[in-house]
Amino acid sequence: MTATLPGVQTTVLNLNVSPFEPAWKRWTFPGGEVGIILQNPPDRCPDVLQARINTPAQLIELILASDALKNLYGTWPLTLRIGYMPYARQDRYDIPGSSFSLYQILKIIANLGYRTIEVLDPHSKVMSEHCVRVKTILPDPYFLNYSLNIQGRLAMVIPDKGANVRCRGMAAAAGIPPGDIIQCLKNRDPLTGKLCGFSVETKKSVEWYDSIDAFIVADDIADGCGTFLGLVDALAIEGDVRGKLHLWATHGIFSNNALSRLGVFNSIGCTNSWQNFSEDTRRTHKLTVVPFFA
Repeated sequence: MTATLPGVQTTVLNLNVSPFEPAWKRWTFPGGEVGIILQNPPDRCPDVLQARINTPAQLIELILASDALKNLYGTWPLTLRIGYMPYARQDRYDIPGSSFSLYQILKIIANLGYRTIEVLDPHSKVMSEHCVRVKTILPDPYFLNYSLNIQGRLAMVIPDKGANVRCRGMAAAAGIPPGDIIQCLKNRDPLTGKLCGFSVETKKSVEWYDSIDAFIVADDIADGCGTFLGLVDALAIEGDVRGKLHLWATHGIFSNNALSRLGVFNSIGCTNSWQNFSEDTRRTHKLTVVPFFA
């Protein structure tokens, strides 16, 4: 029901982290309302609540679970620890009539009473600008863990301008020098979401491409994976990357069976922030899963 984080005396309670959580009993009423109750509660309030909130129902469960803990103990856990932050990709008003969805969801979570809200590699830096209690957990150590499985001279491939700071931080953590980083570009239609205009901004010699043993395309989210596949074609125009491509994304959503379309990559890495992956999935798709939720 509760766990202790390695190396520290911190008690942790999980919510929607594992399909086998005996701590919570859940049900859905005939009208569609979510119900949740903490069974056999610990003697004292846990220090940390770790939660997946990938769906609207899980967001409601978080709200109800937070209230249940306050009712039981007269206080909340000090820290709420979130893997994938929902709605982080809707971090502004795109077009007239759109919603600043991240801000609205963040207001709900911020009002739950937690002193600190830890979020792994959120898509948008806007979160901390609107809530001082948000603490970003950098992806650097998780990427480093993945990159240690790849042999030889590594190069970092940054998919777009928005990923520049994130990817350079991960590259530094893995010991990839600035000279072995490639900046790429893409465009997206805000109305249709369609990707186009993939290109490689950083120009390198054919000899440099030949000297690299592994090109790691990296970003925060792997969803439909159109960005990564589009970049493969753009990279192939610049140099020989055949058999040397790898892919890292902190949050592995892999919607619409995306993993089956990523065979061009020698390996794929992500954390378990979004979902738990079966051993069969890991083996079939050469997938390395670095634990975030332990």
